[in-house]
Amino acid sequence: MSNATVTLVVTTTPVPANNAAYGNTVITLTDANSVFQTANVNGTESPAWVSVFSNVATGNGTVMAQAFDVNGLTLGSPVSTAFNEAGSPPTLTFPAPTGITVTVS
Repeated sequence: MSNATVTLVVTTTPVPANNAAYGNTVITLTDANSVFQTANVNGTESPAWVSVFSNVATGNGTVMAQAFDVNGLTLGSPVSTAFNEAGSPPTLTFPAPTGITVTVS
């Protein structure tokens, strides 16, 4: 299991006439085990438009983002991308001293 940092790229776009003002964007991450997690962003995060997801399973997954108005109606079209969590890197090891033996003759 790993963490995945999702950063949205956004463009200022006029709100359609049939929508209310912009409310937020929902990011949905689905991992290789079909477990999904969501986050709401609106540009006031630090850093802006970034969300970190924890416990992401190894393998192929997808991330989708959809903007909503303040009434919960969709704005524009969703965007999505695929990703691959290749697993954690192998654990580095070193020869740690654990004791000393001294032989005097």
